[in-house]
Amino acid sequence: MATVDNTQAARRLIEEVFGKGNFDAFNEICDAGARIHDPVTGESDLRQEKETCRMYKTAFPDLTPTILGCCAEGDTVVTHWTMTGTHQQPLMGIQPTGKRHTFEVMSVGRFEGGKLVEGFEQWDDGGALAFDVLRRQGTALSRELGAASARTGRHQGLHDLVVQPGAHEPDTAGARTKQQHSSLHDLVEQDAASDCSGPLRQ
Repeated sequence: MATVDNTQAARRLIEEVFGKGNFDAFNEICDAGARIHDPVTGESDLRQEKETCRMYKTAFPDLTPTILGCCAEGDTVVTHWTMTGTHQQPLMGIQPTGKRHTFEVMSVGRFEGGKLVEGFEQWDDGGALAFDVLRRQGTALSRELGAASARTGRHQGLHDLVVQPGAHEPDTAGARTKQQHSSLHDLVEQDAASDCSGPLRQ
């Protein structure tokens, strides 16, 4: 019975958050100490994950998820799904294109006592609008994240530099963090303005 409930919870989290913009669903379905691992935003706590999802939903107001498959083994649930939406607001410094994009995702969730305690997300390479930019600017981004990790003593993901610059650093590092944030923003802006091919032009 627990397996069925966990599967339903995993599906509901996707449908409520990305489909309806109901970010309170995180509180209902996830443990307060849940950690989410994402190749783009790094490791996030529940509050950071809400902000990240709100960022996507704001950039793609008509975002609609479609569950392609969902299965469970023990307390682990794997969900294969897509979300499609129109890029209508800025995303990570990328100005809206007005075009529709489809993101394909594999989500792996680990549940304890009926609550999601850890999640792993893997995005497809072809449908990731902003991710293509960041991948092609990988060398500069790695330097940014590496420097931030060295200063704070913890792994830094894109979330730390773009969504919440300086949130995990002392105030004395604020100026440097703002400079990094601007640098990353400039990289994305420059790439978005170029005539390169890829998901940004689809």
